[in-house]
Amino acid sequence: PADVFNGFVILNAEGHVVLHFAQPDSGTNHATSMSAQVAELLGFTDLKQMRVIWGDSELTPPAPGWNSGLTTQLQGGALCRAADLMRQDLLQRAAARLKVDAATLTIRDGVISVKDKPSIRTTFATLAKANGGQIRKDAACVHPGSIGRSMNRGVGACFAEVEVDTYTGNWRFVRAAYCHDSGNLVNPLLAE
Repeated sequence: PADVFNGFVILNAEGHVVLHFAQPDSGTNHATSMSAQVAELLGFTDLKQMRVIWGDSELTPPAPGWNSGLTTQLQGGALCRAADLMRQDLLQRAAARLKVDAATLTIRDGVISVKDKPSIRTTFATLAKANGGQIRKDAACVHPGSIGRSMNRGVGACFAEVEVDTYTGNWRFVRAAYCHDSGNLVNPLLAE
């Protein structure tokens, strides 16, 4: 059976976007990376409105165990799909509220407005309040299995130079070089 990563995104009445996922932090701070992905899909230019709830089985949907370097890709895939569903839903709700075609709308920092008439607008918070205080979207992502799996892994190497006294066996670290083919960096601060 395939590993299914589940997640859901809630937009609350304060305009906060709350990510719910089971994966605990593994030291890679993937919650920040997944928040950045969801924020971008929803038109945010920073992470001020993003919130995260993870690792509590009473508050998050089920997911398989931590999956090496694939957590952002797989757990993030579920959250990004939920965010895309949220974005589509918000555009439809805003179009109905503003009585315009959804294709004429743009989203930026929690505000949905008509592209050519920015004064005609509504907010994420307003749409959530009109829906009883929140809007929720659920989604899943399935592990691709072994086909192409090597393409999902990072590649890296470490070279260390040491000096060794062959008589005593004492050694001294001189320098090291780390090389990584990291792909698309979602969280540059962490990569640095």
